[in-house]
Amino acid sequence: MPEFISKSPLTLGKDITTKSEPAKPPSSTSHHVLVVGAGVTGLTSAWLLLDRGYKVTILSKEWPTFTKEQRLTSQIAGAMWEFPTAPCGPRLKPDNLARLREYALQSYDVYLQLAQDTELAPDFGVRVRKILCGAPYAIAEDEVERERVEAIEQARIPGFRHDKSLIEAYNLSGGVVVDTFEYQTPIIDSDQAIKFILNLVKAKGAQLATGEVKGDFLSHEQELLQQYNADVIVNATGLDAQTTASDTSLYAGRGGLLRVVNDGKTFPKIEHALVVNNKDHMDYNIVFVVPRNENTLILGTFTEEGETENSLTENSPAMVEMRAKCERILPQLKDAKLEPEYPIAQGIRPMRRDDVRIEKESRRAGSRIVHAYGHGTEGWSLAWGSALEVAGLVASY
Repeated sequence: MPEFISKSPLTLGKDITTKSEPAKPPSSTSHHVLVVGAGVTGLTSAWLLLDRGYKVTILSKEWPTFTKEQRLTSQIAGAMWEFPTAPCGPRLKPDNLARLREYALQSYDVYLQLAQDTELAPDFGVRVRKILCGAPYAIAEDEVERERVEAIEQARIPGFRHDKSLIEAYNLSGGVVVDTFEYQTPIIDSDQAIKFILNLVKAKGAQLATGEVKGDFLSHEQELLQQYNADVIVNATGLDAQTTASDTSLYAGRGGLLRVVNDGKTFPKIEHALVVNNKDHMDYNIVFVVPRNENTLILGTFTEEGETENSLTENSPAMVEMRAKCERILPQLKDAKLEPEYPIAQGIRPMRRDDVRIEKESRRAGSRIVHAYGHGTEGWSLAWGSALEVAGLVASY
């Protein structure tokens, strides 16, 4: 296969750096950006803005945590790069698909650069592994998946191979999967990565403020600009944009994952990722098996629309069904043991019927708000492309 063609204008060590000094230090006349939200979208945008010479303040009502307490939704993520439309996400509108695929490919390129740095990769928590994508139908006969597979091949994603014989090669059982393809994908330990990014932006000079803006940002814009001495506001509040942007197309999508021990003792260690679609492309309850880090395997997943409470347990019907689906295809998982300290990961995804929103506020002329939210299940997959779009919009002020 021809070599992967970079889609990102970002070169690690030049345009973005992991050093404590910004790639371009701010000056006395540099614009000050207020980023609201400390998930992957907000923090990645802050990283890029800092390296482009902006002064940055990050305002958030909550921050990443690394205890037994509930984590941010961005920490709950798998987190594995997937080519849009991801099987566990809603169908993207045709007008938006090309844009979001560009975001994804730009992000792939940055993660690939991070993963190829042998010293940096373990600190960030990213490694490139094979992903096997299975379908319970012939891909050539399914318009949606056929188009996606063709686009992956055209994008020259490393390691792409479409071959039904992979079913036997990967020892898939249960008669569910009838067609398969594979490629190389970055898999991110989202706890490790978000901690890395948070520490990095602080080192680069970002100011952190804890607080919550009640109501629509448009009503508080001048107050926020004055309070934080900011020139531009980036709204990366995720599901809270139902209020902060009065966006009625956002909705909650609760998801859950099981975290099992993957040390090779109770079943052969799994080193690759597996995703198996459902026949109904509007059903986001899929088989999702991802090696999160050296000894943790993630089993998933599902999306429960409208559920806003993190109240899932190991015995919740959705969790029981999810595990059974994984075990049907990979029977060795019947012997898998849950991690005792952190067995269940759950979060409320910011789903959006109008797809990801990255654009200037348009309800009032002269507004200096940039919206960046609604990434649903694809926050990590789109993070760097989103940040590039955000930075471009910020630069236009």
